[in-house]
Amino acid sequence: MIRRTRLFAAGALLAATLLLGACGGLPRAPEVGFAGVEWLGVGEHAGEQHLSLRLALRNPNREELRLEAFVAELALDGVVLGHGRADGTTVLPPEGEAELAVQSVVRLDRAFALWTQARLSGRKLLPYRLSGRASFAGYGELPFERVGEVSLKDLGRWRKGMRSDDRPL
Repeated sequence: MIRRTRLFAAGALLAATLLLGACGGLPRAPEVGFAGVEWLGVGEHAGEQHLSLRLALRNPNREELRLEAFVAELALDGVVLGHGRADGTTVLPPEGEAELAVQSVVRLDRAFALWTQARLSGRKLLPYRLSGRASFAGYGELPFERVGEVSLKDLGRWRKGMRSDDRPL
């Protein structure tokens, strides 16, 4: 009986080790942050602006990741302000960083309305969410999400026209 229990325990330990080893090879989602914004022009609809969002991507994996496509959504206080997309290959070095330009259409009129409403109600911060998915060669799609709060003072800079070195989020 003791021998069978030891064999079972050894088998369970071996299976757990193999399972954990297999899971360790799966890539983790890259970390996404803002590096800057460039205004590209006015959109087709009122309040719509075309921007190039420069995103800082950090690869937490020990293997190089080849980014093939990137789709993102930006929401402020639960209201979606815009979408962005980047196609083409960007290489994220192992445990390294790369910058990605994401062509975006953003509704700044909605952002201004949220800013005005929050200011009138005395709020100083608004929650934001940057989420989406990144497609990598050989790995498929990985979701990402970055949440936080942005101050009304920083949003006011968006309203007045951001410079590329401004970092409101």
